[in-house]
Amino acid sequence: MKIFILAPGHSPHTRKWIKGITAQKHEVILYSFTAFSKKNYNNIENFTGYSLGLSKDIGFSKGIVKKLCYFFALPRIKHLIKKHKPDILHAHYLSSYGLIGALINFKRYAISVWGTDIFEFAKKNTIQRKIIQYALSKARVVFSTSEIMKHEISKYTNKTIQVIPFGIDTELFIPHPKIREKKEFIIGTIKALKEIYGISYLIKAFSILVNEYKIPALKLIIAGQGPEKDNYIKLARELKIENKIEFPGFIDPRDVPDVLATFDIFVAVSLRESFGVAVIEASACELPVVVSNVDGLPEVVINNETGLLVPPMNPKETADALQSLINNKSKREMMGRNGRKFVLARYKFDKNLEDLLDTYKAMLI
Repeated sequence: MKIFILAPGHSPHTRKWIKGITAQKHEVILYSFTAFSKKNYNNIENFTGYSLGLSKDIGFSKGIVKKLCYFFALPRIKHLIKKHKPDILHAHYLSSYGLIGALINFKRYAISVWGTDIFEFAKKNTIQRKIIQYALSKARVVFSTSEIMKHEISKYTNKTIQVIPFGIDTELFIPHPKIREKKEFIIGTIKALKEIYGISYLIKAFSILVNEYKIPALKLIIAGQGPEKDNYIKLARELKIENKIEFPGFIDPRDVPDVLATFDIFVAVSLRESFGVAVIEASACELPVVVSNVDGLPEVVINNETGLLVPPMNPKETADALQSLINNKSKREMMGRNGRKFVLARYKFDKNLEDLLDTYKAMLI
């Protein structure tokens, strides 16, 4: 098969799908609105990549005028489709790539919904709702990464929605034995430093552990980059815990398993999240997890078996959940083992890729 993909080339999810598809001897042509590093695709055979060259930050821009740049790509995309003659056109992210893909009127057209495109963009105003409905109306197949998002998408279309998660490489994300005695117990997260991911509530929960519960030798690692970093550093300083928190910055996806290997507990107390890739990566590494009980996160955690669910925006209950795990090594180890079994059963990338390719093949009939 020959697949033409419309998706952000800088995204690790895009790279993972392309690498998996081409490994099965299918050809992929990628068109990305945003610029991306070609070296990340250097070793991938049967791949051709094109880009409009926009900054990846444009996806977070609130200026609709800037996003009109997407329409400038339409003539070139049509030309490339005519040149490459793909069997399938697959757009990732409904409100941008999905809309442009819909305007092409390709017969075998699939859309993958990623999260904010349906949970936020569609709810802003009538025009944006209509955009979502139009894009969905042109798709033969609609993919969701989670059941909760499938339910949300169903409010805008009567089409069948197939759930295929962002699975992970369970041979890359593996448990690492603690080869040395650490001086500190490490609580960690790997998220973009944005308000929606609840990092401020994690910092406040950590402050309770340190300043109120007086738990010694703790460290909090907040890996990632984003617009709220300075505010989080300021908050840590105000709470007098800045010497116990590290902000290592952006973590290359290839280095995430090594970072997770240093954690004792993984935390994701997001205010909204359509899925939870970072959580299943941590579980695959046999880490107990503490996550907020919102949107798609409860789908990737079995409460009291693979981790603990806590209310969002609640530092006290988050701190209590963390304390219960800090004080109970056998519980941490049990949740870690259960977490990996859970991921192996549901979120192996190879199985998710197989489901995707089976759907592609069915579209050709």
